[in-house]
Amino acid sequence: MKKIIQDETGLFVSCGHELSDTLNFQTRAVTAMLNAMIIPRLASLLIDLERVLHGYNISAPVVVVKGDGTLISAEMAKKRPVETILSGPAASVAGARHITGIDDAIVVDMGGTTTDTAAISGGLVRLNEHGSMVGGHRTHVKALDIRTVGLGGDSLIMYEKGKFKIGPKRVAPIAWLGHYYPGAGAALDFIENNIKHYGGTTMTMQIIARTGAKKAILLDPIEEKVISLLDQRPYSMDELVPLAGVLSEWTLPLQRLEENFMIQRCGLTLTDLLHIDGRFRKWDTGSSERYAGLCAFLAKRSISELVDQLMDMGAHQLSVELLKHALNDINPDELDKSHACRRLIYHLLVKQHPDYEVAINLKHPVIGIGAPIHFFLDKAVIPLKTNMIIPDDADVANAIGAITSHVVVYKKLAILHDGLGNYSIEGISGKRQFRSLDTADQFVRQRLTEIVHKQAMEAGTSTRTITFETKDHAPIIASGDPLFVKRTIFATLKGRPDLLIDRNKTR
Repeated sequence: MKKIIQDETGLFVSCGHELSDTLNFQTRAVTAMLNAMIIPRLASLLIDLERVLHGYNISAPVVVVKGDGTLISAEMAKKRPVETILSGPAASVAGARHITGIDDAIVVDMGGTTTDTAAISGGLVRLNEHGSMVGGHRTHVKALDIRTVGLGGDSLIMYEKGKFKIGPKRVAPIAWLGHYYPGAGAALDFIENNIKHYGGTTMTMQIIARTGAKKAILLDPIEEKVISLLDQRPYSMDELVPLAGVLSEWTLPLQRLEENFMIQRCGLTLTDLLHIDGRFRKWDTGSSERYAGLCAFLAKRSISELVDQLMDMGAHQLSVELLKHALNDINPDELDKSHACRRLIYHLLVKQHPDYEVAINLKHPVIGIGAPIHFFLDKAVIPLKTNMIIPDDADVANAIGAITSHVVVYKKLAILHDGLGNYSIEGISGKRQFRSLDTADQFVRQRLTEIVHKQAMEAGTSTRTITFETKDHAPIIASGDPLFVKRTIFATLKGRPDLLIDRNKTR
């Protein structure tokens, strides 16, 4: 059926049994559906990439990282793109393992928008045993077990109702705004002149800037007005409201403009704090200091007190994420719902209780990667009493993981006993029966060898060595004797991707 559809339509066909040998037909069907939806996008990307490489006379094969940190050929990725979900974080974790040589660790990757935490266990990327979630749907895709939280260098710092909050929304730093937009000073002037009107929130102090992206959508009159104003200079939300002719910041038509990258929100971020304390200088420190001073005024603090408080807060949030990842055998987000747990975490991270001590010891080290990580991880691991490792090449761990990973092909078949002396094979098409377990075992190993070698070639490696593992299920019955029920044979092939394409074979 698959071949007929391909021949008649010229399209890729996604089959559930090729993507998963795990039971649950509904989840398998969802996996196949999502795979089919992604095929055109990834196939188009890879075809364009191959065309560019060919133009530079580069004949090396293209391989793609899977969500479990292993590699597949571009041709297989075009057919099974759903398996590349979470490939970026998986490559980072694999890279951290290669750089450090550590077999058991928590890996934390902090970027501009999010912080990802994953784990290395026994030298391998720890996978999600239940299958990855894709677009809110459970799948049979084997990908790394990862937690993601909106905490990064560009996370928005908000002040509201007497409290500061970091993330999860991402904005551009004020330092960046001041560096690239000469009119940013006018927006800061307006906020400064009206600072007493902001009360207890910095929400309307966010500054909106035009990105320069062309109009990709048909704008309504108010959206046109907003774009026209922002073409002149950046404006704070509060200043933009009367000029755009709307009643409040809630009725400013910003959502579609943001979604189409026509405008950029800017606000106080951890990156701004790093500019102020001098540990990171790339853009306009003066704008960061000016904006942070306005936030400090609302919070009734000095700028130095504000910076220290918020930097500690960022480190504490990172500590909580490391702790939550260690609690992977339960739902770690339940911590946030329990007042008692929140109180214990407060006394662990912020201030010890006079009557008792809260102590947690993580047994494995924490490997930190990502640009901002070295500003926060040292403080984050102190209350968890573990060691941190930030490799010299932490900023390129993703690339290192991609180039040092292997093609891995894994397949299993099972031999079932019917209780009457017959042995059948589970996991292949057609019905096969044998009168001897040894004969069935020999057949399964031969069949696994054929399947794995074929899949390995499709995945991009000529490696032939296969490792077999056998697991028998033989429970003890009332007589005290074992009753053979099932034998599962696992075949694994691991190899480096082939270095050159034999173009004669592809013609």
